[in-house]
Formats: sequence, structure tokens, C-alpha cells
Amino acid sequence: MVTESGVDVVVAGELGAAFETASRAGRGLTGGLASGMVGAEWGRQCQRAGRRHRQRDRRELGEKALEIFSIGKRKPRQGPAKRPVAPREYRPGEQEDLLIGILRGTAAGVRMDERYDAASELESFPCDAVVAALAEIAGDPAQSDETLVALCAESLAGIWIHRGAVDRDLLARLTPYGRREAERMVAALAPELLTR
Repeated sequence: MVTESGVDVVVAGELGAAFETASRAGRGLTGGLASGMVGAEWGRQCQRAGRRHRQRDRRELGEKALEIFSIGKRKPRQGPAKRPVAPREYRPGEQEDLLIGILRGTAAGVRMDERYDAASELESFPCDAVVAALAEIAGDPAQSDETLVALCAESLAGIWIHRGAVDRDLLARLTPYGRREAERMVAALAPELLTR
């Protein structure tokens, strides 16, 4: 608190602390320079006064009050420790069956994006049940979702590449769009399979 000509003024920050220190010494802001203090010395006095006032404020207000007024300096809340989740163990064939169910949309509330993901994931399981489910979707002329047909055809092509042979009968049963997608993928990754 600084009293200048009968008016109480609250001064904050380093400049305010220096002003308050200079006022207590009987000098105004210009008094420090007029009394022979040069720039560097005046700056050091301002810094020391600011440090003293911050230390006094910490003692008076306590760390809790400063934490409230310090933006961006609060520590994030520590929640309860999370235990690592172990990956689920599947019986042989269980994961494929679950993905085939999602692909067909047999479970209630299966979204299209989940069906897309299942069609893509089934490429990793080159068994006959997976091939049959993918061919069912990619060869259905009533299937209006071209994205799902394309993903199923691409997964079929990936399985054929993995097996090293294209199933020509199955390729002929695909819808025209599905056939184009499967041929495009095989031609890009293993063109020798189309000439056999």
C-alpha cells in the first residue's frame, strides 16, 4: 500500500514493489534516478524488492492461495491407479465367428463402421468359413453398400494372395463391383496369380 498525496494506491508486480520501496525511502519513481542510481543499479533494486514482496506474499497467503491464483501451475489431479488390462484369450475359431457375426449384422445394434472393420479384419483368418462369409456379402446382388462389398472383395483377394491361388469359381460369382476390386488388389500385389 503506497500513500501518495493522501490517496491510497494498491501496487502489484515488480515495478509496484520498486515504487513502494522508493516511496518508503522518501523518493518517487524519478527519485531513484535523480539520486544518482543508474539503470542497472535501479533494475537490481527493483528485482530485489519484487522478490522480497513475493516471498512475503507467500508467507502471508500460503501456498494454497497462490496455487489458486497461479494459472497453469496447478498439478493435474491424480486419479486411482489403473491396472493394465490383459488381452482376452480366444478359443480357436471364436474370434472368426465373432467377426463373421458382426460382418453379417446378426447382432442387434451393429453399426456399418463395425461391419466395415470386421470385413477388413477377416483377411487375417484364411479359413473356409471366413471365405464363405466374405463371398456371401461380396456376391450378393441385393447388397447396396458398395463399401462393404469392396472391403469383402479386398479381404478375399488378400486370402487368395496368402494361399497363393485365386479361386476362379468364387471370383466369377462376385458382383461386378466386387470382382473389379478383387482383381485390382490381386493385380497390384500378386499379378502372377491372375495368369495361372
